[in-house]
Amino acid sequence: MIRFRFPSAATVSFLDLVDGDWLVGSGDGTLFRLNGEGRLVARVRVGLGALFSVRDCSQQVVAVCSYPVTGRSQPNLWFVDAPAPVRLPDQYPWPDHLLGSYGSLLLAHRPRARHLGLIDESGALAVELRCPRPISSVCVAEGALVLAAGALICLEIDGLSPLTRPRIWRPPFTRDGSHQPTNSGAPIAG
Repeated sequence: MIRFRFPSAATVSFLDLVDGDWLVGSGDGTLFRLNGEGRLVARVRVGLGALFSVRDCSQQVVAVCSYPVTGRSQPNLWFVDAPAPVRLPDQYPWPDHLLGSYGSLLLAHRPRARHLGLIDESGALAVELRCPRPISSVCVAEGALVLAAGALICLEIDGLSPLTRPRIWRPPFTRDGSHQPTNSGAPIAG
């Protein structure tokens, strides 16, 4: 049994396992990495608000996003192999409904909504789709986005692929003991 106390009164927004270590997303925008004994390996400040993880097709955690605090912040997105989090623009659709990472794009769609967005690795909205009817189903194939919205729609999109390149976690957020955890409230540059 392990026990870890958070340095703040933040709640846990998600738990995940990476290479035998625990990822703990806090409700105050900080991501912790703990080893199997509960010792702090690293900490990254992603943004304000609760955090949630984004997975690729192989179910590996590839990014972490902060849920915006109403009136106080925009969501931030941090790819695990990026040097720092990026701020998402105002028109960013539904940070809490990132369906996954497909190639170099993230798919954002709220169930039964009429809008769908593809976000690139810089946080920019690369493709925004608005349908006249609610989108009931979405599927990603090699270079194609297929969706049902009262009709079957198939779009060819460069950079969209169910195949993923492996994302390598950047120091200091790795398990390597040569890196000390950071206490900084600012994003970490690698």
